[in-house]
Amino acid sequence: MLDQLTPLEKEQEKLIRDLENSKVEYGKKVEIIKGDRLEYVKAKRDYDRLRIRLLFVDGAALHIANRITTLTSIKPLIAGVATLPEWYLRACCAEALARHDDPEAIQTLLARTKVEENLGVLVALAEAIAPKAGTNKDVHARLLQWLDKAPWQLQLCAAWGLARTGDKTVVWPLINALVNAKGRMKYEINECLKVLTGLNKNGEYAAWKEWWDLHRQEFLDGTYVSEAAERADVQGLSTFYG
Repeated sequence: MLDQLTPLEKEQEKLIRDLENSKVEYGKKVEIIKGDRLEYVKAKRDYDRLRIRLLFVDGAALHIANRITTLTSIKPLIAGVATLPEWYLRACCAEALARHDDPEAIQTLLARTKVEENLGVLVALAEAIAPKAGTNKDVHARLLQWLDKAPWQLQLCAAWGLARTGDKTVVWPLINALVNAKGRMKYEINECLKVLTGLNKNGEYAAWKEWWDLHRQEFLDGTYVSEAAERADVQGLSTFYG
């Protein structure tokens, strides 16, 4: 049934265009200057019928999404994250797989990050693998790749995933990510750096780089002692869903 959803959505887009093209517009003398009344009525009827079909299929998809979250076996989840036609169902499978400690689950999630094209699913995959960054070198490497170059939603997942590891070596990649960061990402990366260093440089790349250049070795060796004026109260973690 779900394989009907994509073609139905494409048909819906066509009917919306037909409705727009046939919509009647009147001139000053109440004459029709654009559109076709009969064609509009026909397109509206076809559109209403299609909406009923879409609602039915969408309801089935929602039911399946709810069932996915209750699955205890990873086999259908592994199959689903790769083959289900709707992106939000693949995202549900990724989220469900994240609750399993089976090595095959994390391997499947990692493999899917290399071929998945939908951003919503990629964010779900990122959220699913990020907690493993401290113990899985492949996850760690994938998050570093996203931090370096990816849509901001993936960069955000990667930044916090790396910050949660407590790994001091990720401080420089986070600082470097500030070069092109703007708005929310600039704030979030600064928060990640506060978690790792206990310092606050207000998201300013130049200030963070100057500190890193001066104190890198001390910091990595664990001998660095910060000045009271540059210390920060570390706020809670932030995540992005969707």
